[in-house]
Amino acid sequence: MKKILTFVLACVMLTSVFAVNVFAAEIVPGSGTGVTEFDETDVGGNVTVSVASITHNYAIDIQYTNTTLALPGVVWNVSTHQYDAANGETFNNTDVTFTITNHSDQTIATSITVVDNNANDAITFKWKAPTGDLASQTGAGTLTATATINAVVAGGPATVANYALDVECTDFFKAADTYKNAAGDALIAATYTVTVTE
Repeated sequence: MKKILTFVLACVMLTSVFAVNVFAAEIVPGSGTGVTEFDETDVGGNVTVSVASITHNYAIDIQYTNTTLALPGVVWNVSTHQYDAANGETFNNTDVTFTITNHSDQTIATSITVVDNNANDAITFKWKAPTGDLASQTGAGTLTATATINAVVAGGPATVANYALDVECTDFFKAADTYKNAAGDALIAATYTVTVTE
């Protein structure tokens, strides 16, 4: 009896193996009837990956320096009838800097527009940076600079655009005379607007 059971089990196992082999053989020529020879056959396809959803998050830092311009003290000169710099000081040209940092997984477009509020104060403005994407004159007393900031690569550092606005005083005495008694809005030499878009 044991021999019969063994034989039956062996037949079942062989039948199972045969079924798998027949299934595998269906991908080559001669399936079902067989052939004595065949040309090389390639079977291929693609493995594709899909992401169910992507949520983009934006985080942007805007930092700026030197937005308050301090003229040195002045002394009225009764002989020349103009202001002299106290203690021989003068106004040193300076840069107003803006740093825009992108922490997002998307590229952003940035621009900064500066409007000169007083064309007669002897204080002038000119963009020095971004390098290669310098300011364009967009109107009387208005300067605009632009920069595109790339998306952050996964695991990489934030991406940055650096702007530098050159502030120059062409006539110290005229500037001092303009702002010596000014108050409130009259002290605003220029107004800047930072714009960030997707």
